Amino acid sequence: MRPSLVTILLCIAGAAIAADEQDMASVGAERARLGDARIQQDMERRSREEEQRLAAAEQESVAVQEAPIVVPDTGSPPPATASPQVPAATVPVSPDNSGMAETLELLRTLGELKDAGYVTEEEYNKLKQKVLADAI
Repeated sequence: MRPSLVTILLCIAGAAIAADEQDMASVGAERARLGDARIQQDMERRSREEEQRLAAAEQESVAVQEAPIVVPDTGSPPPATASPQVPAATVPVSPDNSGMAETLELLRTLGELKDAGYVTEEEYNKLKQKVLADAI
């Protein structure tokens, strides 16, 4: 018995469909491979950018630490006749008066800033009152 023409055409069509399915599978696999490669490249790029950002932040941090401290010019020079330096009284630091020692040191520093002309008398009095209020 001979196969009919319809049977032959069906076999050819089935083979063509199977070939198309294989081609579609290989195209899908190629797309997935390209997508994976693109994702990998994107991840590597982001990693490099993050490393560069961290390195720049570290360099900036080092530069800030090494930068000299600049006191802004207030426009008025320190007074020509500064008050004579009074030796600072030493307060022994014990567990009972450690807060007092910190307060005295802060007041001493504030007084030095006022004497050097960096803080006005009014600012000095306001800051002194605030320090004393916080200490109590």
